[in-house]
Amino acid sequence: MRFLDYMRLSSNEEESIFRSLKIDIVESDTEYRDIIDALSLKYQYIKESIDIIDEINKDLKKVYSGKYKYGFCMDESNKTVKMKESYRNKIYEKYFKVNDKFCALKKRFEEELSFTII
Repeated sequence: MRFLDYMRLSSNEEESIFRSLKIDIVESDTEYRDIIDALSLKYQYIKESIDIIDEINKDLKKVYSGKYKYGFCMDESNKTVKMKESYRNKIYEKYFKVNDKFCALKKRFEEELSFTII
């Protein structure tokens, strides 16, 4: 059974997709934004996830001008961004901080879901 199928068993589809999202390099970051907007109507703090993505993309634009950017995705990304080593280290450090914020947000969401399911 795929992980997404398992997640659908425990909640509705939008909640399942949000719970399985991760932040990575993508070409287009609009695919999952409407799901986040729909969930943010019920859970206001989920809107912070868009701010988190915008925060890291602003730093990425300072050192990279290509077509890729950070966004929400479900699968591992095999896309690479070419930049100087010193810039890459700074972006990775920022990515790990942003990823921690997003994971904390998803943890809060899952805790609220567990209270509503019981």
